[in-house]
Amino acid sequence: MIAFTVALTTTVCMGAMAHGPFAFGLVVDHLGYAATWAMLILPVVVTAVPLFCPKVPHSA
Repeated sequence: MIAFTVALTTTVCMGAMAHGPFAFGLVVDHLGYAATWAMLILPVVVTAVPLFCPKVPHSA
């Protein structure tokens, strides 16, 4: 099962590496650099926000 997981992950990463620059250029052509960089940074920010927000315990 581990070999399958590694192989699948490697395949997905290779596909992203092959198609990523093309997709980036396509979006730049249609929307410009500001929108493209915002589109790339937004998922990172959304993912990082919960790391910096303290969790409030729920009272039972």
